[in-house]
Amino acid sequence: NTMQTHMQTSGLDATSTARNIAKDGPLAATRSLYRALGPTVARLGARQGLKFGSGATIKQALPPSMPEVARDAIAGGASALTATTLLFPLDAIKTRWQVGMGYPAFRQLYQGLQPAATYSSCGMALWVVSRNALERNVPDPRSGSVWVPWKHFLCGGLAGMFVQIPFFPCDTLKKRLQASDRPVTMLQEARVLHADGGLSRFYRGFAVKCAFTALNGAIFNTVFVYVRSALLRRGVGVSGGHPVGERS
Repeated sequence: NTMQTHMQTSGLDATSTARNIAKDGPLAATRSLYRALGPTVARLGARQGLKFGSGATIKQALPPSMPEVARDAIAGGASALTATTLLFPLDAIKTRWQVGMGYPAFRQLYQGLQPAATYSSCGMALWVVSRNALERNVPDPRSGSVWVPWKHFLCGGLAGMFVQIPFFPCDTLKKRLQASDRPVTMLQEARVLHADGGLSRFYRGFAVKCAFTALNGAIFNTVFVYVRSALLRRGVGVSGGHPVGERS
């Protein structure tokens, strides 16, 4: 994630980014790569809890007559927007620390919220809808097969990759705005990036992000499905209003 942030903010490729980080030796490079570990872990843990906790509540409140895909998208998008807004200051600290900057000033705590809100809400809605569609349509492996987990791993991973194709430019804009010490609008920054390299400039770091989100989505979906199934087998109540659906 630190490599990806450097690539998005600087516009350099992976090789040049790695060389820049490693130029002062392995110890300094390790410190640079893990400098933002604290706010990253805190943000990820709180974000997942907020997203999927609030998502279940939102989905249950929606009219049952509404199509399932619409309920999934609305619940996922709204919960992600809530989590992003509440935790954005932590995200700002994380991004600035990753590129070697200090704490953001008070006025900078929410700089870049607009593209972040678009990325998280639309991205989560697409992830939930894609994941549920894949879970419904990918055939179940044979009962008792050692390959059973791979269906859920595949569905979560592919859904994570689908999200990045349309929405990755929003993440690039967010990080550029967070790492800027001068007040700048999203439109102004978009023009700067486009002038610097056209559409491809918005996708610098795309491969790294795809790998990260695919693995993250795959692991999350696999663990979620099996924990939920285990709880149901033990008779523990699990809300059917969860934003990632009822099917396991």
